[in-house]
Amino acid sequence: MNAIHLIGRLTKDPDMRYLPGTETASTNFQIAVRRNFKNREGKYDSDFIQVQVLGKPAEAAANYLRKGNRCAVDGRLQIDNWKDDKSGEWKSFTKVIATNVEFLESANSTPSIPEEPQYNPPEGFGDDIGYNTVDDDDVPF
Repeated sequence: MNAIHLIGRLTKDPDMRYLPGTETASTNFQIAVRRNFKNREGKYDSDFIQVQVLGKPAEAAANYLRKGNRCAVDGRLQIDNWKDDKSGEWKSFTKVIATNVEFLESANSTPSIPEEPQYNPPEGFGDDIGYNTVDDDDVPF
């Protein structure tokens, strides 16, 4: 089964065009999806994923999504392969073909990035039983 479910923020405004010789709309955009773990520097990395949506949902995406808006995308992964005429090398391009795009913020709203919840242990936590609080940076993995 080829199924993708993503939630992320648009990195720029969507680009809508009509497929050649048809009246079918095609909208392309890129979303940044934050990984759910921190890197060695203690920060979250993001993956930048290309999305294509077709038909009426493509028109709605072009009309209501803007750079910075959060959206949810359901669809399938597609990898296009071709041989470059000039170099003769095989190339590929990976994208998500969306079957559903859910607008989590309106085009007029100001994107808000929620702060990461902070945990502050009580004063002296662990000292009374011989344990000291360990910082994430001290863990070797």
